[in-house]
Amino acid sequence: MPLSQATVNRLLQRAKQLGVVSVSIDSSFAVEMALDQDLSRELRDAFLLQECSVLRPRIDLSPAASENGPPDGDDRNPESEWSFDETETEERTLLGLSNFAAAEARNTWQSGDHTLLGGGRTTCWFARAMKRNPPSKRDLAFTPLSGRLWVEDWRFGEADIMEKPLDADDAVHILAEAFENEPGGRFSQINQPLYLNSVTEAELILKRHCALGPRGQWNFDLPAATRAYVGIGSLASDKHRLAIFLEKYKKGDPTAKSSYLAAAAKDLLCITGKCENNQLEMPADIGNRIFPALMLPSKLIGLRSLEDVPLGMADVSAKIALLNSKAIVMDWLHLRRTRSVRAIASGGSKLPGLWTILLAARADAARSRRSRQDAADKTVSTPDKAPLISELTTDCATAQALLSAIEMVKNDEALSRWYERVLPITGLTAKD
Repeated sequence: MPLSQATVNRLLQRAKQLGVVSVSIDSSFAVEMALDQDLSRELRDAFLLQECSVLRPRIDLSPAASENGPPDGDDRNPESEWSFDETETEERTLLGLSNFAAAEARNTWQSGDHTLLGGGRTTCWFARAMKRNPPSKRDLAFTPLSGRLWVEDWRFGEADIMEKPLDADDAVHILAEAFENEPGGRFSQINQPLYLNSVTEAELILKRHCALGPRGQWNFDLPAATRAYVGIGSLASDKHRLAIFLEKYKKGDPTAKSSYLAAAAKDLLCITGKCENNQLEMPADIGNRIFPALMLPSKLIGLRSLEDVPLGMADVSAKIALLNSKAIVMDWLHLRRTRSVRAIASGGSKLPGLWTILLAARADAARSRRSRQDAADKTVSTPDKAPLISELTTDCATAQALLSAIEMVKNDEALSRWYERVLPITGLTAKD
């Protein structure tokens, strides 16, 4: 017997009251970007990446589009630009990149994948987008790449130091919930602070309590990772959570002074101070593992202290390596041994860090190709020398800045030699 509309409405209303039915509208998932195939191909080839997605805003504000929607096959005016202030544009760009990366991932994930996730806004937004419409896959494993940047509790709005839960644990938990009804799934949580007081303490926790072990190893009988999703951060950004902490710590803020992050305060202040004194870029990070960032070639031209940079960079790199050894964080080998590592990043303050990591990936990919060509066995594989990232999702402005930079290096032999000399100091290229 068919039910009347009134009965259906009444049952739905009752189901909502009981929590059986819920309706969720989140406009952030409607932030779309369109693929620029030519720029994607150009950036991919320039840095020897396996895959690259360069995106631009996808909007059409015309009355016809609003009333009738886009015609079949129309990309809805992908050349259009968003009309927002700088902060809003950055937020929407990261949302658009994350949403697009999630849509691509739905079509590429396989049952049995072991996926690694960094922390930060971008990867958490990526996880949210995946959770909204997850593919049906079984036997998935999710692993966080670092400890937490929290301060004992989560705060919203006018937070003292941190705002929302944006750690790798949080991104993993979001994805684990998305696949909770699929058989064979598993995930781990670190639930440890990012920084500890000693190298010994950090290594002990990595050995005993984390899925990721020291020096690229895996605990808990986990298989090698197949995929990783990471963002790029920079301490030059006033939105980076470590930068926020340091600013408050320098002002004597009691919350910062009593935070567990205070264990890393002296090291971080030393590193950022040396960067300032040596006219270096502020450090960048992937998955909370910090690394020295190189200037883009446009900033090197006319720099009087150009020949002093390697010495200053070596000093900063040594301090960063010591800090990383006291952190609950992945080793670079964890990424090198992962089949597919996708960075999702936009430029701005993050551009030097992205430039550095792409230069290192390019150098490793080129060396890997030469090794394969020289080897008698053309299928030889050396995962420990693979590039740190193999895939990139970024926006057009960032892509054009990166392409301009690499073109300058290719056309200037002195610049090219300088980067070849300084790049290994960052610790991002594979060791012989």
